[in-house]
Amino acid sequence: VPMPCYAPPPPEANVYTDGSLKQPRFQAWAMGGFGLWWPGRQIAGPKPAYPGGPGKKPIQPGEAECTSHVQHTKGLGLWGSLPGARASSTRTELAAAVVSLQALGPVFLATDSESFAKRVNRILAGEDLTAHKPWSLQKDGDLWEMFTRAARAKGYGSIKIMWVKGHA
Repeated sequence: VPMPCYAPPPPEANVYTDGSLKQPRFQAWAMGGFGLWWPGRQIAGPKPAYPGGPGKKPIQPGEAECTSHVQHTKGLGLWGSLPGARASSTRTELAAAVVSLQALGPVFLATDSESFAKRVNRILAGEDLTAHKPWSLQKDGDLWEMFTRAARAKGYGSIKIMWVKGHA
């Protein structure tokens, strides 16, 4: 789980996530991938001027365990794969969001998935999405449970999400 954060999200998105799925003729051969772009984030250098702002934020263990990364002069890119028979574009978007919460500091996430953003906002508003059906019986429930636990550990008040139509 991520480190707790007590700072509010920055005024503008500080991480952009995307998930995609390459689905051949048979679902069993599907391959999902996800990516994150942190504008202004540097692995080394000066500390951010404000929480969630651009500057030095080292790769955290939760990010390093499941992604590869490349440092650019304008930010940090992370990516990973998500294979499996249950792969979907929502599942890959969700994996990217789980990784985004592992970073130090507040998170203002921008996504191109409207339904994903709506569900995250319900979680951040404190709605219990397991009141009628446990995570284990919901589609992608394993990752939704991971996201919910990570968001609770980081602090709901330090996370914000925004749907940006076609940001990718």
